[in-house]
Amino acid sequence: MHKACTFLVGLACLLTLHSSCGPSERTFERTGFVMGTVAEIKVESPSKEAAEKALDAAFSELEAVDEAMSAYREGSDVARINASAGGSPVSVRPGTIAVLEEAGRVSALSGGAFDVTVGPLIDLWGFRTRTFREPGRGDIEDVLADLVGAGRVEMDWERGTVRLPEPGMSIDLGGVAKGYGVDRAARALGESGIERGLVNVGGDLYCLGEKGWRIGIRHPREAKRLLARLDVANMAVATSGGYENYFESGGRRYCHIMDPRTGYPAETDIISVTAVAGSCVVADAIATAIFILGEDEGLALVDGMPGVDAVAAREEDGVIVISTTPGLEGKIEILDGACRMSGER
Repeated sequence: MHKACTFLVGLACLLTLHSSCGPSERTFERTGFVMGTVAEIKVESPSKEAAEKALDAAFSELEAVDEAMSAYREGSDVARINASAGGSPVSVRPGTIAVLEEAGRVSALSGGAFDVTVGPLIDLWGFRTRTFREPGRGDIEDVLADLVGAGRVEMDWERGTVRLPEPGMSIDLGGVAKGYGVDRAARALGESGIERGLVNVGGDLYCLGEKGWRIGIRHPREAKRLLARLDVANMAVATSGGYENYFESGGRRYCHIMDPRTGYPAETDIISVTAVAGSCVVADAIATAIFILGEDEGLALVDGMPGVDAVAAREEDGVIVISTTPGLEGKIEILDGACRMSGER
């Protein structure tokens, strides 16, 4: 059973609220722009030299993932895969195949709700160029029939190649690449001897260390308002929501998150969802899948995934209601006095 309470959650949810260094450790941090967003990394270390070395390694990993998986960088693995759709297989980095394989696994688990081959749908609706339009049903059906489907992606681990079999197909790793970059950066910190650190790339996080981190959850419509916090240790956190990037047409609001099963932007009862998992690439993909599936089906999906939990927010009679999976019991603290627990559903 999921638990529900009426506290508020935010999309760009994740601010560090609490840190407790040991007596000989200090906190060092660095901020940069990578993967199309702001990245902030904090580490605890007794040595500035060791901290800087670890930060260098972590940011190098983020840059490497961006170089491989950005659809907008000429020569990236993703750009070359898309450009060669319908043609020959493309040699790619092992990480690119690993991310595509994980994306395919989540696609299968979610019944196709998450799918990295939605690139043609994103283009059809104008979200990539921000020239928004509501396409005709016939155009949508043509794209779904010919160009969308995670099972179409051909991967060859032995040869290190990826191929899209139909001209016009394209992949968009926006729902997983950032999470993979967070995982790689966190791993680099650990390999550099850092025992406690935080990697935050555009709101996708990895919280490194047994002592954990206290993460704030913000209001989905009021970015400066903080209403709850989540204690996380050696876990990743990612959030998905559709209310910040959308357009309106014919009296309807269309968000940027596409439902690959229908060809339309997701129609869901969730305002935003936050997923917690052992890796950020999984949290990233699962958060998107839950958003598309909706609260009941989405949280049921997570209930069947060991080590994965989620917090989903919906609006009910003007109140934002939160549901959580059982694994988060005792890990969420309400900061807003107006919040009330509504018990088991």
